[in-house]
Amino acid sequence: MLSEFSYKQTLYSGLDAINAFSIIEGGYLEHRLISLESDTLCATHLSLGHIQIKSGKHNFPIIARGKVPADTVYIGFMTIGSESTRYNGIPVEAGRMRFYPENTEIFYQASGAAEWFAYSIPRAMLQTAIDIYSAGRFKLSADQIMTFHIKPGPLNQLKQEVTDILDIAKKINSVTLADAKNMADILSDALMKAYVKAICTPSNHIEDIKSVALNRFHGRLVMDSEQLVLKNMQQNLKSGGIADFTGYSLRAMEMIFKNTVGMTPTHWFLNIRLNGALRDLMYPKANTTVSDVADKWGFQHLSRFSEQYRKVFRELPSQTLAKARSRQS
Repeated sequence: MLSEFSYKQTLYSGLDAINAFSIIEGGYLEHRLISLESDTLCATHLSLGHIQIKSGKHNFPIIARGKVPADTVYIGFMTIGSESTRYNGIPVEAGRMRFYPENTEIFYQASGAAEWFAYSIPRAMLQTAIDIYSAGRFKLSADQIMTFHIKPGPLNQLKQEVTDILDIAKKINSVTLADAKNMADILSDALMKAYVKAICTPSNHIEDIKSVALNRFHGRLVMDSEQLVLKNMQQNLKSGGIADFTGYSLRAMEMIFKNTVGMTPTHWFLNIRLNGALRDLMYPKANTTVSDVADKWGFQHLSRFSEQYRKVFRELPSQTLAKARSRQS
């Protein structure tokens, strides 16, 4: 059966980086901007039917929160920026590749430039290929994130093979539909073989999940606290109220946030609110006003909101709204 073929590469700059397409097809992913000292994000997406490969490269800090779809698993690795990036509160570190089961929540935070590759595939397809390659000796976890410690040689080889496949896809993007679909089957098979070989490399070490249990717990606490804040935006919850919810003292919670995301809770939740306001101003309804958006996201003083917004996004809220209106007209 011929696979569907679709290739897309997009360069985002400035505030448009918040619109970078979802890394996880069929799941969801929300980008948040931390600052715009530099502002370029290049995203590449190759779809081969049930298999997706995506890569991204950005030169500015970014946060992303998302969830793996219910019908695929997800494998990710980084080639730039692993030393300054965390997933679910856990340092990514160099030489790591991670397997995420279906429905896994992913919380990604890069404090600087980064390059990543993401591969998604139905579990049965991947496990069948692994069984053939490993003679049934290796099984993917049903419900736990797996971290593979991979030596530089095999990881560099995987990156090269994935990059070559993306380059080929880019070149054939303009060929006839029938030829593209035939090529899609070849590329899909090549991708799966490359990842299976990397997963089953004998020198790999699989990280004991107990070794990062505390980091994982703290990452979960941050994500749960986010949900509390978002559900009670109009109440404008203070750090003390959030600490009460977590069961920690305010001082302990501040330390957890600082160690997990590198920010105080106040700064972290301010960033969530500012990015929510940014989205609403970039895609306004007919009657949207800056005042309405500020109120929705818990900003009680309009002048203070404008000041904080400009500090992060390098323009006033009114300017963002005006640009959006101009695009809509």
